[in-house]
Amino acid sequence: MSRKQPVYTPEFPQQIVDLVRSGRSPTELAKEFGCHLSSIQLWVRKSGGSTSVMRSSALNVAEQEELIRLRKENKQLKIERDILSKATAWFANSNGPMSGETPVCGPGAQSAVGGRHDLCADLGRLHLSGGRH
Repeated sequence: MSRKQPVYTPEFPQQIVDLVRSGRSPTELAKEFGCHLSSIQLWVRKSGGSTSVMRSSALNVAEQEELIRLRKENKQLKIERDILSKATAWFANSNGPMSGETPVCGPGAQSAVGGRHDLCADLGRLHLSGGRH
């Protein structure tokens, strides 16, 4: 047995593609117009786009610029977080001074003016997980 494919007017697929480009969901359109989701996805691909790209084109220029700016900022923040995480882990795992060096933190740590390093107190506040610093 063969399945019959529905016959659409030539304008119908183009109208569906235009609706997807305007921001409507292909799933929503499939339910509304009674055609299969894969047909809509095929029509959009044939028209030169993808359904995800078409939905994002519904953003205006200001929103697209803001999205680009926020993605760059997010990437920078992730890099900074990773650097701080590695630095914290390094300080948390250091067992003390290497041969002959003055300790950076802990008993015997001295600042340039002879007092205890403020870094030790700062690390203690930042490293609340119970590890040593």
